[in-house]
Amino acid sequence: MKISDILFKIFFFRSIRKHKNNFKNFIQNYNPKLIDLTQNGFRILTVNPASEINIKWDDIDDVELENKRIILFSDNKIKYIIQESEYMRWYELIKNIPAGYPRFDYNYVNQFFKNLTGCEICGHLSVNNGECLSCGSEVWNDELAKMYNSKREYIIEEQLDIFSPDDEDEKNLISNELESGFSSDPNWKPLISQDDIKK
Repeated sequence: MKISDILFKIFFFRSIRKHKNNFKNFIQNYNPKLIDLTQNGFRILTVNPASEINIKWDDIDDVELENKRIILFSDNKIKYIIQESEYMRWYELIKNIPAGYPRFDYNYVNQFFKNLTGCEICGHLSVNNGECLSCGSEVWNDELAKMYNSKREYIIEEQLDIFSPDDEDEKNLISNELESGFSSDPNWKPLISQDDIKK
């Protein structure tokens, strides 16, 4: 299976889904990298050009988290630098760094995820500094209030973008199940229904 197919069918996540009409252009211009957790480590997939790098935790001596970068060390040398802004599912990776790396601040990561608040749009506990790290939506603010008649209108429009199926074969599903490392907000209730997203 091509890596582009993997992105579309298996690992497609909502912040990209939200911009589905521009996805092809996004891939060509920005070449995002996707992190896919495996049993013994993780894979890094790229589309343009298609490539795959497999990283096993047994080959990594230490891990450091610094300025939204994961730095992987092997033989006292930097092996990889994984920057948050360049990788999809980056937060899922930092949440799943195995125990035992002396430089990695596990307490900071635990507190970071503990302090995230619920997103009214996608329903994940993933809001940090006014932005949802899961779906990419902004929290209601004064700027959005100038663009929309109400907060409800904004949430409905964003939910329709996120949850509407990309093709006729896809199931219509409104859900806030665990995604990309972010937990579900138990208090979330969508403002749209399954009927609203039917084609």
